[in-house]
Amino acid sequence: MPFTKGQRVRANPTFYSSVVGAGIMLHDETGAVVGQVAILGVAGGRAEQEAMRDRLAAAINAGQAEGQVRHFKKPDVAYDVVASEALFQVSAPSMGDGKTAFQPRCRMIEDQQPVTVYRNSDGKHFVRFPDEMVEPRFKKVS
Repeated sequence: MPFTKGQRVRANPTFYSSVVGAGIMLHDETGAVVGQVAILGVAGGRAEQEAMRDRLAAAINAGQAEGQVRHFKKPDVAYDVVASEALFQVSAPSMGDGKTAFQPRCRMIEDQQPVTVYRNSDGKHFVRFPDEMVEPRFKKVS
């Protein structure tokens, strides 16, 4: 069966070979192989190729929607479901001296207000207000 637009794929890193290097096998939802990606031209050696392979496979797997939905008011528009479940987290406000003010951990959120969605290494999604994604709680690594 040919691969079609919108079809979900799973990227599985392949073992390193001294002949062909590192690569990724692409599988459809049934597990059938629908393609492969060769990792070529990466500066360095085996370790660098494997690191690139693992990062690309993770990006392919993470960048896909869990599914699609349609809103009853816009039946011609399909929306990707990026995370069917995410935990909303709110920090207690800071007093500015590194200590936390004694206040309930709640904030109002309004329609169209920006939020930051992030994912841990286990694939669990979290949501926070953008002004909470700062040091010392979070430190940008890339």
